[in-house]
Amino acid sequence: MKPKKSLSRILRVNQAGEYGAKRIYAGQLAVLKRRGASPETIEQISHMAEQEQAHLDTFNKMVAANQIRPT
Repeated sequence: MKPKKSLSRILRVNQAGEYGAKRIYAGQLAVLKRRGASPETIEQISHMAEQEQAHLDTFNKMVAANQIRPT
């Protein structure tokens, strides 16, 4: 496989994974808040969601810098 094609696949898979993780945490937070989860739990999940957003931002930049079609 050509390096550019391989890079494209790797970045797109990782970008999709980070996007999915971001959406999962958003769903968890919505449910936990509705069900009255503890502030500590909300804080922990929010922190993990922020980390996933940072990862997604990184992959979005890499996709754009390498002129790869985003997922």
